[in-house]
Amino acid sequence: MICLHCANLCWIGGVGEFIKSFAKAFPEFQHEVLFLNDFKEDYNYYKSFQTLGIRAYHIPEITEELIDKINPKILILHNPPSTIYPDKIKDLNILKKTNVILVHHNKTKLFPYVDLDVFVSQWIADAYKGWEKYIKKSKVVHPCVDEVPYLNIERDTHGYPVCVGRIQSNTNSYLGKFSEDVEMLKKLKNAKFFLVGDGYEKTEDKRFTFAPIQQGAMPEYLKNIDIFYIWGGNNHTESWSRVATEAMLSGIPIVIRDMKDGMSEQVRKSKAGFLVNTKQEFINIIQMLIDRPELRKRKGEEGRAWAKENLTIKNLRAGLIDDMLNFGVS
Repeated sequence: MICLHCANLCWIGGVGEFIKSFAKAFPEFQHEVLFLNDFKEDYNYYKSFQTLGIRAYHIPEITEELIDKINPKILILHNPPSTIYPDKIKDLNILKKTNVILVHHNKTKLFPYVDLDVFVSQWIADAYKGWEKYIKKSKVVHPCVDEVPYLNIERDTHGYPVCVGRIQSNTNSYLGKFSEDVEMLKKLKNAKFFLVGDGYEKTEDKRFTFAPIQQGAMPEYLKNIDIFYIWGGNNHTESWSRVATEAMLSGIPIVIRDMKDGMSEQVRKSKAGFLVNTKQEFINIIQMLIDRPELRKRKGEEGRAWAKENLTIKNLRAGLIDDMLNFGVS
């Protein structure tokens, strides 16, 4: 049985990693991925799918002939923006040819002929209140992570200086430099900083280490971090955060700017850390965590326990197993 995923991304990002988790959650299906955007020559990323037995390739357009040739039991559309249609699917009647799941990784357009709409957070689900008559069936299923590389990460929670870190989403690089991050972090005492990604203003301050985003490097990066933070900029919101889940599974407390979004929902549900609203509150809370190792340990343990119970491969399978098997035999 073929499960065909269609994604508008073809670089390192949360959607691609979610597809990998999905394949692990449902091994009884043969998973294939159509990347719909312009091909990016990151062959290692494509190989990372192939090592999991997932066929990943670029296609400029979804046609009836293509669907007939692949003959999937289930077609999963991941986060399709309104701009991708009708350029990529010129005839939405194609969706009638198979069972269709639309995964809303963000606030996206509703489509006809969808058998199941999946919202990655309650915040996303709430965006469709009043549209229920257009939705055949829906449910909230949080993005889940293969927990194995993270649960065994150990760190010295009493060591100084304490490492404060962030892993910037590669798909958010268009937001530009996060100069606010560095300026706020400089005000912290007894701390060093580990920042992954390209979105930071560089500094000559020797306490800062900058690293590139690399495929498969998250467990190694998280070994260096004692406090994980995300300071959202430019009014940017997140439907959920994979890197925050990975930090939680690693036992790291989290400090996040409260954008009243899915990521804030994630922190509230997990009690993995703190939501802050102002720069001064951000500085005060992180300094408190630096100065109180027992608090870091307790919040990290609370987040790890919640993520282990709610955000692993088994949870993803449990959330969708009935639908997947029903679609698989229909």
